[in-house]
Amino acid sequence: MMKTKDIRYYIWVCSMVFGCAGFYTVIIVGGVKQFISVDSSLFQMIQIVAFLIMSVCGLFFYIPRLRNVWLGGTMEEKYLSLPGSWIGIVLGSATGMMIFLPQVQKIQAVNHMSVELMAVILFFFFALILTVFSLRNKASRRAR
Repeated sequence: MMKTKDIRYYIWVCSMVFGCAGFYTVIIVGGVKQFISVDSSLFQMIQIVAFLIMSVCGLFFYIPRLRNVWLGGTMEEKYLSLPGSWIGIVLGSATGMMIFLPQVQKIQAVNHMSVELMAVILFFFFALILTVFSLRNKASRRAR
């Protein structure tokens, strides 16, 4: 039988994962709509598949890793891997690009550029920022 503390932990983690998966699903599907026109049935299928993939991955990775955070500590060093950092950098850059692309398209000075070129520039801009912060953070952890 599960303890009450464990049940509260699973409710906390699952609600956080499903909320984040819903947020990223809206962003990713909105980005897909910017580049590709899709009909409503295919659009709903893309939304469901994206939500399920992100939810399953989030549950798989976060349930064991956030236990220490739930108890008031910090995330253990063994869960902060380089491949995980790169996945976070790519997803964060794609998210930033999809959020800011409609606003950048409204700027008159870059109005002559293609949407694909603006998307690539924004992606690499956010990737550079996230890489600097990620590597700076990793270097400061090694110094301790």
